[in-house]
Amino acid sequence: MHETVNRGYTAADLVKKYIELRDAREKLLDEFMEKKIKPIDQAMTALEGGAAELLRETGQTALKTEHGTAYTSTVLSVKCTDRSVFLSYVFEHRAEHFLTSHVAKEAVKEYMDENKGRAPPGVDVTTIQRVNFRRA
Repeated sequence: MHETVNRGYTAADLVKKYIELRDAREKLLDEFMEKKIKPIDQAMTALEGGAAELLRETGQTALKTEHGTAYTSTVLSVKCTDRSVFLSYVFEHRAEHFLTSHVAKEAVKEYMDENKGRAPPGVDVTTIQRVNFRRA
């Protein structure tokens, strides 16, 4: 269903209809996830557990079959627990290779607020205007 917005709609009509459609979409997504995707995810998790158990029991690192291969891999998860200690180490040892070029949006916004809208050197900023809808 595609309705064309025309001059006959009021602001209240537009907002009400948008929120109704957003709610209907969310409900359908929730139902689809619960009924269709969740059982698949649960089955896949059980199969991963079975493959892990078989790998442990047999001492293998991979289960090669005509359908494909199940294998183990190691994932590294890294989290900074003490920012000041970490940054002191980085700057003291000139270990810049530990850092990425991600920029904190809030810090850039504060800088721009204090500097007549200018971005910090070496940082490009793009603003996007969006139309949002909020329930009353």
